[in-house]
Amino acid sequence: MSKYRLLGVFGALSALLAFGGVAIARPIGNPAAISIAADTDGDGISDAIEKKGPYKAAGGNFKHKDLWVECDYMKGRQLNWNKMQSDMAKSYARGPVTNPDGKKGIKFHLVVGEQLKLDKTAWAGNLETNAEFENLYNKVMQRRQLSFVNDPDIDSSYFHYCLVVHTMTTNGGLLGISMDSTNINGGIPGDTVALAFNPAIPDNDKTWRRAGTMMHELGHNLGLKHGGFDHVNNKLNYLSIMDYLLTDGFFKKVSDTRAEQQEYWDYSISKQKDLNEKKLNENNGVDAAPSLVAKGFVGIQRCPDSTGQFLQLFFFEYNKPVNFNCNDKFDAGTIKFNINWDGNSTGGDLYSVHKSENNWANIVFDGGAIAGAGASAPSEKAPWEGEPDGLKLNELRKQSAGGLRRFDAHR
Repeated sequence: MSKYRLLGVFGALSALLAFGGVAIARPIGNPAAISIAADTDGDGISDAIEKKGPYKAAGGNFKHKDLWVECDYMKGRQLNWNKMQSDMAKSYARGPVTNPDGKKGIKFHLVVGEQLKLDKTAWAGNLETNAEFENLYNKVMQRRQLSFVNDPDIDSSYFHYCLVVHTMTTNGGLLGISMDSTNINGGIPGDTVALAFNPAIPDNDKTWRRAGTMMHELGHNLGLKHGGFDHVNNKLNYLSIMDYLLTDGFFKKVSDTRAEQQEYWDYSISKQKDLNEKKLNENNGVDAAPSLVAKGFVGIQRCPDSTGQFLQLFFFEYNKPVNFNCNDKFDAGTIKFNINWDGNSTGGDLYSVHKSENNWANIVFDGGAIAGAGASAPSEKAPWEGEPDGLKLNELRKQSAGGLRRFDAHR
């Protein structure tokens, strides 16, 4: 009996096995020797592979984009796999990408791999040097190689690999990172995700938050950056799980003065108007995709609290005036303000132009080893400091626990 199980929510499954009370199925037979040729649906997996009987029986389709992920995990760090599959499948299924079968979205497949011995060692140390990163990278890649060798049914030419560990860094802060098995200096796009879920970090054991972190890191595997075209975080015009403030989920307005975080994750579905920090018009506000506005989703901004000493999260509504500079009024004309409070992090002018991106239109399916050797898309390294930080996220979670207030209603 294989140690792997495929948790699918769409389509009929065959080759079913009993495993912990869960119906499971998996592609049978290693198609690695098949040459990459036609790819009708454009998901980086050749038609030759996707037309195989066992692949189709496991839920794959050469006319609909598939995303396959296999996860190994350390003892005690297993996830609620069924809920993880369900939550992420819904997120990818609603993606505005076209398919030859006439249906939109990407079908997500989660395969649970081996349970490994618990290791509480911080493989990346303080993650301050290249040597520390290399140690983390090498350990993850060794495990990746063993996983694919141990079961020939799991093929690295179309499976992204995921490893869930206890912690990656000494302080336990780093929750996830994207890697490229073909390039230590790559990761965006890539084919490997390392996730750390140290239970010592409050609220880090909640499955819906883990799903957000996994989808964020898979976004890097698919070529997406924190800010769309760049790694600038906390953009008000970029509604995407790739943004640091939205990794746990989008916020929805529940009353005129309150918004709550939802178990809803998505990559940005449209490109919005630029926000020039040197020429901000508060009365014009920030635009967003009509479908998201109709669902009640709101934007997030940071402003000083009532003491004026600490930054706090507040919500604003799209397509309405926004108090960018937090001065309790909508200024006439244009103003200059560093709306994401990033100081001089971009290495240039304090004020920059915030550009957004339609993430779904820019997904890259053939990162790393996906699509076979020699087919990898050019890759760049995922910035360590920009990855979800459990310690910082915990502070954000404290602020959003009871819902967020609108800035002009907080005093």
